[in-house]
Amino acid sequence: MEDITMAKLLLNSALKKVRGGIDDWVYRRVGSRMVISPKPEPSTTPPSAGQIEARNRFRAAEWYARAVLADPIKRAVYDLVAKLAHGLGILLAQLPPAPSAAEKLRLADRLKPQTSASNGWIAQRLQLGATSGLASRLHRFRRGGGERR
Repeated sequence: MEDITMAKLLLNSALKKVRGGIDDWVYRRVGSRMVISPKPEPSTTPPSAGQIEARNRFRAAEWYARAVLADPIKRAVYDLVAKLAHGLGILLAQLPPAPSAAEKLRLADRLKPQTSASNGWIAQRLQLGATSGLASRLHRFRRGGGERR
């Protein structure tokens, strides 16, 4: 195994924003430190079933996102969802997994009267579980004071 010597650099203004690869080196920031390392060798191991599945899910999500962004009507609905979530202080990327999570129900409760989106669409996008019970869950949520949160 070859010896690897580490060095410390004091970055001048020309190198403060460098990132990516140059020749056989990769430049990246880890926390507040600049890290320069050799480019990794491509893996010769075939991908596992889990890796293939994850890549396929990501590819499908990418396709779906491109389709939504290309359709002005769908994009407007997603923009509204993001705006409502922001107004409610809800981070869409951190929605709890539980189908009956208060954050999801608050968002669905605000979304339904402002769009023509069906209960099924809302339930699917917010991962609220079975669509058949969404209206009754929202009713119970409102009756329990959920809309004031």
